[in-house]
Amino acid sequence: MQIVLAQEVDAPQGAEPVDWRLLSIVAMDSLEQACQVVAWYTERWGIRGVPSHLEERLQTCLAIDRVVARRIHYVTLLGREVPDMPCDVLFGKAEWKALLRL
Repeated sequence: MQIVLAQEVDAPQGAEPVDWRLLSIVAMDSLEQACQVVAWYTERWGIRGVPSHLEERLQTCLAIDRVVARRIHYVTLLGREVPDMPCDVLFGKAEWKALLRL
């Protein structure tokens, strides 16, 4: 995952300057490649700026993902350190039964 920071230096008077932080799985080794990612993004959305509600949703999703990742990491470590610990210490009955079926 790479991040492209696109900031408008000389925005038209009265217009809010572009300030984007774009996440991309495209490899970028040059300014030209980063500019191509920005161009793709503008074509995809058909907009000049990123609506603030999308940025807020992304922040919320990343926060949830961080919590989930920490929980998975914790469960993995416990599984290695205490392999005989019963699963109901960490999971409710409905949770471990659903995981068992999966």
